[in-house]
Amino acid sequence: MADVVLLQQYLDGAVFETPEKIAVTDGNNSLCFRELSVLSSKMAHGLKARGVTRQDRVVICLQRSVSFLPSVLGILKADAIYVPLDHKTPAERWAYILEDAAPKVLICDSKTIPVAKDAMARIGVEIPLMVVCSQGEIQAEFAGEVMGLEATGCCDGSVPSYLNHENDLAYILYTSGSTGRPKGVMISHANVKAYIDWATDFFNIGS
Repeated sequence: MADVVLLQQYLDGAVFETPEKIAVTDGNNSLCFRELSVLSSKMAHGLKARGVTRQDRVVICLQRSVSFLPSVLGILKADAIYVPLDHKTPAERWAYILEDAAPKVLICDSKTIPVAKDAMARIGVEIPLMVVCSQGEIQAEFAGEVMGLEATGCCDGSVPSYLNHENDLAYILYTSGSTGRPKGVMISHANVKAYIDWATDFFNIGS
């Protein structure tokens, strides 16, 4: 896939080649590449409707399930940067990372909403929430009310146009902070693609 520049383009190529092949499973639910593409595109359009633009940060705090990957890819499809947060992270660390990353939107699920709200209360900032429900469906919360897909602009499953380029950041990973405050390590699309190209060649990884 020599024409890949952005990470989300790996998915676009897989949808074209093997749309019904299983892309991700968590042992209970699975998504094929076509479903993964549609769900991630809905997330991207929903984020754009919330005002997310190129290189904005989006914090993602989800339990590990099939819903995680569509959310990550949706952030990338929205030209944005994802910032992963473990839901088991202490509240003080949560608050610091939210303040430091200054995300435009926070993606969570029903079980991580309380810790997200607690962290926002600690820093006195309201960040729009998008709530990922079972099997990747998306909702959003406004003024305490969780609203469905049609109200959040997440019905469009078409692949959006990409505005970012390979040197744009794909994600920011915060260090453990064992020697002080956590620091955000910035990783570009080109960084990850270089690793993927090396790994697939070195380990002779095929389809």
